Amino acid sequence: MHRPHANHTVFADGFYTDAGRDFAVRLLLGYCSSGGADTGEVLATIARCREGHDLEWSNAWLAVGRRLVADGDASSSAGHRVSAASSYLRAANYLSQAFDGLDGLTDDAKRMPVFAEHRAAWEAFLDHGDFSVQRLAIPYEDTTLPGWYLTPAGGGTGATLVTINGSDGSVSALWSAAAFAALARGYGVVLFDGPGQQSMLFERGTGFRPDWEAVQTPVTDHVCTLPGVDPDRLALYGISQAGYWVPRTLAYEHRYAAAIADPGVVDVRASWLTHMPKHLTN
Repeated sequence: MHRPHANHTVFADGFYTDAGRDFAVRLLLGYCSSGGADTGEVLATIARCREGHDLEWSNAWLAVGRRLVADGDASSSAGHRVSAASSYLRAANYLSQAFDGLDGLTDDAKRMPVFAEHRAAWEAFLDHGDFSVQRLAIPYEDTTLPGWYLTPAGGGTGATLVTINGSDGSVSALWSAAAFAALARGYGVVLFDGPGQQSMLFERGTGFRPDWEAVQTPVTDHVCTLPGVDPDRLALYGISQAGYWVPRTLAYEHRYAAAIADPGVVDVRASWLTHMPKHLTN
């Protein structure tokens, strides 16, 4: 006798009971539309990862990330740039998951090589993507911020989207959040690591700062010098914690014609304090 299938509840119930891990899976599935992940790879990988086993989680993503880097290398050697770019981009996001999974489990001597693998995959993607790329060293105080300026292969329109990452997001995730769609619409795109973000934090030990106008103004100064940028057609996009930095920037920096805070953040501390006992926050 035929029995109707039970309703699927994974979307409502979650992939994992741990909210952070469940969110990571949902993010990866969201990257699929921009080529930043593959649904089958994500589902096959999490099928091997049990609840509460953080090292198991990290090792699973490390394995699939490294496999895809090898696939990208093979495609590149054979002259298959599209396939190589696809493999490298997915690898960058999976290796970022592997790095995040090591947080609190190992020392920097073990963690940082994984971060380096993530960034190497990202750079390899840029070298094979269907767009032009210029690496940036953005002057900032007594140092520089690493960045990338991407323009459509067929030439840009002069409109440029400057992106700001969140507190812990990878640059390859920011590609999926904003850069991919902007390039498809003829925008140039600038991505960068600011204070407290990615290489600035992990490799240089530079932490966050609240007065983001002190960061975004020199970034904007540099963006306006880039070839093909129309300074009257600048837009700003910020994700996650950058939902605070974008409004803060706009209060002081008036060269942007449009801006997106994804989402708006009124109190940066709110997400941190909810995990602390009340007697520590009163």
